[in-house]
Amino acid sequence: MPDISLLPSISQFFGVSVDKLLCGAKPDNELLYTDFERRAEELFRAGDRGENHLKIWQEAYQNLPNDPRVREHLMSAYFDAVNI
Repeated sequence: MPDISLLPSISQFFGVSVDKLLCGAKPDNELLYTDFERRAEELFRAGDRGENHLKIWQEAYQNLPNDPRVREHLMSAYFDAVNI
């Protein structure tokens, strides 16, 4: 753990902000969403609109709770699973 006074020099050396050094890498939410969408679409095309489809969107919601697209898919998947 470097002394805090070294952070500006370290950030300049690596060409990143001090915030980036302190916070670390953030996941690429768009890439993550696209992966969940791809997995769900594969199940949907295979005719699985039940529990497995719902589980994918539940997992997506755990990882991306603030994404309105995920919430919409989760509600739809829940509706489909209940009405099958």
